[in-house]
Amino acid sequence: MLQTRDGATAGFLSLRDLPPGVWRNGTEYQARGRWRDASLVRFFGGTIRPWLGWTPHSASAAGAAARALLAWQDPANLAWIAAATPTAVFVYSRSGGRSDITPAGLAAGRADAVLTAGYGGGAFGGSTFGDVHGGCSSLQEATVWTLDTLEGLLVGCNADDGRLWSWDGDTAHAMTRPTGSPANNVATFVTNEGFVFVLGAGGDPRKVQWADQSSLTDWTPSDLNQARSYSIATPGRLMCGVRASNANLVFTSTDVHLATYAGLPDIYEFACVGAGCGVISRAAVARAEGFVAWMGPSGWWTYDGQTAPVASTIQDDVFSSLNPLQRSKIWALHNPAYGEITWFYPRGSEIDAYASWNYRENHWTNGQLTRLAGCEAGVFPWPVMVDAGGQVLQHENGLAYAGAGAPYLESGPLELGDGDQVFDLAGLEPDASTLGDVTLTVASRFHPLGPQTLSGPYALAAPTPLRIAGREHRLRFTAASASDWRLGAGTRLDVRSGGLR
Repeated sequence: MLQTRDGATAGFLSLRDLPPGVWRNGTEYQARGRWRDASLVRFFGGTIRPWLGWTPHSASAAGAAARALLAWQDPANLAWIAAATPTAVFVYSRSGGRSDITPAGLAAGRADAVLTAGYGGGAFGGSTFGDVHGGCSSLQEATVWTLDTLEGLLVGCNADDGRLWSWDGDTAHAMTRPTGSPANNVATFVTNEGFVFVLGAGGDPRKVQWADQSSLTDWTPSDLNQARSYSIATPGRLMCGVRASNANLVFTSTDVHLATYAGLPDIYEFACVGAGCGVISRAAVARAEGFVAWMGPSGWWTYDGQTAPVASTIQDDVFSSLNPLQRSKIWALHNPAYGEITWFYPRGSEIDAYASWNYRENHWTNGQLTRLAGCEAGVFPWPVMVDAGGQVLQHENGLAYAGAGAPYLESGPLELGDGDQVFDLAGLEPDASTLGDVTLTVASRFHPLGPQTLSGPYALAAPTPLRIAGREHRLRFTAASASDWRLGAGTRLDVRSGGLR
């Protein structure tokens, strides 16, 4: 860690000695010499920089708990954003105008997952009449829509209503149910070949059914069409599907299956391409650059022709802190500008945290942010997300962080040798794009579980004078102003060893 300058008594600790990414597997002390915590900060191209902020896309909110967002361009070359809540569906134009396209008779869903108790659970007289007993309760998930497009027309479904719905692009019209489409479905997606798949068709948790190619209404199999169905052999239940590069993947709660177009007579062939790697929720899958990534019940996985686990330096923290009751709310967002996939998850009753994987540079960061759904940039210039109040927001746009706090990055303990030396931080020489946009706070201790002393915050100057003693020091860099700042790996601390004390 040190570049010795004067024997063993002085040197420099450079930020390039701390590998990019956050490490939160295990104890705080185990993160020594690494970054330990962050929020709204990314490592990219050899620098530390903030997420950019967000601005409203529209003055009209979609309402609370919009847990599905989709951006697309229709056949008339108009760009839309669909926002689906447990009780309504809205579309937003490019200019921000909002239209209600909620289907008539849509069954109301739930903003939150709930446990419901069954009759007769537990020993007779074991508790007060009407109490909910964990041993006999069942989980009703939060209502999460799956949305897709067929030749530029919006299609969607949620498990609580169970019907397939489509929208013709006319804001004067509501979504309607395609004639002949199955009921009691849990999800839908459109394959690379233009077939609308419904999952859990007719209430069968393992049945996939599809209409004829490019059709929303021809669902009855015959020798003259390609409408068919297939029951997947799985111990789990169907969750969601996604079309990727030359692949259609169907996810269950326990495994993942490849649906390959084969033509007549069966149309699709299904093969299990991963066991024990099911998806944790219907929205926890993201398509990226030639592969698909998803969050499972205990880790992350990818498929690029083969299924493989993804090692994570924050896995322990994420899975030990998330609320399993509300896991159905978890969702994923691809950000191609930075090569990131981010999973938003709930630690409490609502989503309040995220885990972000930079797959190009292969490192992880964490953070705190309440976003219920989103879609990547492409149709619109920025990633679009929705907050807890239903406000649709353009992200990576501007420098305002309303309600989220300032971006920050904190290290684990920094120490000399085996941690047995007291040393002083004499000063800091920043490698920064601008000065004054970031502050430094130092937490110092003389042993790992001892009391800590906070010093700072110090506004970064060239150099920044410090005089802080301890056996270990933790650095916290915090954005002090609204700017697109950079902190380079050349930032270094002037270290003076005090020897063994």
